[in-house]
Amino acid sequence: MVTQGTLDLAIVPLLAMHNESFRVWALFSDRLAVMADDGHPLHRRQNLTLNDLVDQEWLLPGSQFTLRQQVDSAFRRLALPQPPLEN
Repeated sequence: MVTQGTLDLAIVPLLAMHNESFRVWALFSDRLAVMADDGHPLHRRQNLTLNDLVDQEWLLPGSQFTLRQQVDSAFRRLALPQPPLEN
């Protein structure tokens, strides 16, 4: 809507693409965390890497969401297979 001129301002996820048409300010930086219950084999592990998580079943938002795109991109950058998703 900002690109169409119907809005003057929007708060959106910071995108990897740079658009010279807009001024962008980062409001905060976000960090992702892995949550595991007491019975999960990775519960007590520290310093997990994406490689440690490849065979774990994931719950992620749809591919249209920035968070999912960032996770998928991180796996691709490391040439890791995409994690299996919970249905």
